[in-house]
Amino acid sequence: MMPRNIVIAVVLMAAVTASWLLLDRREAPDEIRGPAPDSGYYLRGAVIEGMGVDGNRLYTLSAERIQQKPSNNSVSLVNVDLEYAGGDEQPWRLTADTGSIPAAGDRIELIGNVKIEETLFIGPEKTIVTTPELDVDLRAHLATTDTDVRIERGNYLLTAVGLRADLKDRKLRLQSEVHGNFLP
Repeated sequence: MMPRNIVIAVVLMAAVTASWLLLDRREAPDEIRGPAPDSGYYLRGAVIEGMGVDGNRLYTLSAERIQQKPSNNSVSLVNVDLEYAGGDEQPWRLTADTGSIPAAGDRIELIGNVKIEETLFIGPEKTIVTTPELDVDLRAHLATTDTDVRIERGNYLLTAVGLRADLKDRKLRLQSEVHGNFLP
């Protein structure tokens, strides 16, 4: 073999070896990562309309991000804004940092800086309820929590532990440790 042919053969062998090594390295990260995680639907800036049994709009759910978890068919929510129509009157507005909807779809669990706004009484002021977490039962039209609750309306302030809000009949019931401050 001539020196020129030997050089060509060595270059070709080096190219084949380099290609094999590069392909082998590309596959390695997939082996390290393992199987791909479950991926359900993913929505950004989405709005979902929920209907009651009578066919009328029951709620409008807006979220910055909505993601399905196929492993348990639940849905996670980020920056949640829920407008709940309890009847013919002004709807309740519920907001939270995050939330989830279990697989059954009959509840919305709100977590983190939960706020409820509603005009419960005559006048321009809104009643604002804040709590760390809240469970909204869509079928029973109830919002409940066993955690700390703060209710503000103008110069009035109530604190308590636990809340049961009847979203249809527009009634709030504080559970325990109720304290109030009513300034003129």
